[in-house]
Amino acid sequence: MPESFNGLRDGRSPLAELTDKQRHDLLASTRRRLVIDILRDGSAPINLTELAAETVRREQDRMGAVEQEQIDRIAVELHHSHLPKMDDMGVLVYDSDASRVERSNLY
Repeated sequence: MPESFNGLRDGRSPLAELTDKQRHDLLASTRRRLVIDILRDGSAPINLTELAAETVRREQDRMGAVEQEQIDRIAVELHHSHLPKMDDMGVLVYDSDASRVERSNLY
């Protein structure tokens, strides 16, 4: 597991409340790992579009602007797949009506 997911906070692992299967499912996706890193590294809450843009930047290892088409595609994938799953696991809080994502109390 990458070092960023091994860190302890308040004496416990941020993923300690998940079962082994849930942790495996969560971390099996590079995109979900990026979302966790983005939420941990930045200020939360974050808008879905901003989260998608930062995800594209990190996937492409870019600092500047990225194409809107890529951002839109990633935002749709995050909205329909990754964020609801992560919200169900309690890893983050996703308000789909407000398009807002924030860290859960696990961090």
